[in-house]
Amino acid sequence: MPSGSPASCGPWHAVRDPAGERLSRRIATHLTLARAEGGLSPGQLDDLRSCLYGLHTVLRLHFTQEEESYFSLAG
Repeated sequence: MPSGSPASCGPWHAVRDPAGERLSRRIATHLTLARAEGGLSPGQLDDLRSCLYGLHTVLRLHFTQEEESYFSLAG
């Protein structure tokens, strides 16, 4: 994917977590396939939805940990 495309940038690439990186690669694969085929296939929807929810969970955990680190330094 081009370096400026939505799948190659964004907050999930700040996550240095194997799960976050794996999920972002799976999402990028779904987007690549969707572009090539003119849309998402019905079989992709469940996995893509699972990937997005999983990434959301990883990011929430990451940002919670960041906030805890910040407040422990500030306090």
